Amino acid sequence: MEGNAIINELAEQGITLTLKGTDKLIAKPTAAITPEVAETIRENKPGLRFALLVAEGMSEELAYEESGLAKLEAKKEEEEYDAWWEAKLASQPEIDPCHLPGDEYEEYSRLTDDQQDTVVGWIEENLEEAPEKTERYRRDSYGLKHDFERSPEGFYVSDAQFRCGMWLLGFCGRRYPGRRYEDLESRYYYLQPNYAGLIRKLEGAGVPSGWARDAIIEAHPDPEPDPALILEEQVQRSLIRCAIKAKGPVSMSVWRDATATWHPSMEVAEFAGAADRLIEKGTVERTGKLYRPVGFILGEDGWVPAFGD
Repeated sequence: MEGNAIINELAEQGITLTLKGTDKLIAKPTAAITPEVAETIRENKPGLRFALLVAEGMSEELAYEESGLAKLEAKKEEEEYDAWWEAKLASQPEIDPCHLPGDEYEEYSRLTDDQQDTVVGWIEENLEEAPEKTERYRRDSYGLKHDFERSPEGFYVSDAQFRCGMWLLGFCGRRYPGRRYEDLESRYYYLQPNYAGLIRKLEGAGVPSGWARDAIIEAHPDPEPDPALILEEQVQRSLIRCAIKAKGPVSMSVWRDATATWHPSMEVAEFAGAADRLIEKGTVERTGKLYRPVGFILGEDGWVPAFGD
């Protein structure tokens, strides 16, 4: 229940709420305070403080911080994300309980913005999850990071920096059977080439479009993935990259322009449709005119990926 609604409901019962300072709530007359009323006030204290602070003339932005609502909502969001991640871990027991230690992200943050873009861009362009978890598709993070370093756009990255880039794009690393996280730095993944990315590379090298597609499809005759899902994945990952760079939610225009930079062949209508579907599915959250990927929490420096303990 919102703070103003509770205040109005209490007023109908003859109870008045006031603030002492910016923290303490005073309810009068005390004779009218039943255990149920006291519990309602206690459970909704931040919202009540917010409503009273605004009523006293404080700006909503400042009241949001002073009342404790910002901290409460950030904690709730973090708890919801932790619950989601715990369920994901339960279904994939090979993944370490601490899915991405904070020191990995800290090491990744030492890369420049351009370097971060290059790492995640290479991963997105070249890799996708394999259709089955077999030895044929197993790839090691140490080998993958060397593949990146040998690429035309590559440069040296640590295993931790590469693993962080993989995680930011949704690739969950797995520990080797019987090994704990601290026993072995590298992780493995079940991956296959991103065939759409290979086609784009061939086209970029001057191979006629039809020939590039025929060459890849002939070598990989499995049914092509749903184009709509490919678009959604590209649009989702571009928002993740925007949020990391901006350290906060971004506007639709920033999101759209970044997507156009990373995926120049994507039409505006295709982007809009994919963005709408992501919002509807709940993987992207909209607050006013700003957007952020679900799974990020409010840290001291803005919106950052949520990490386990």
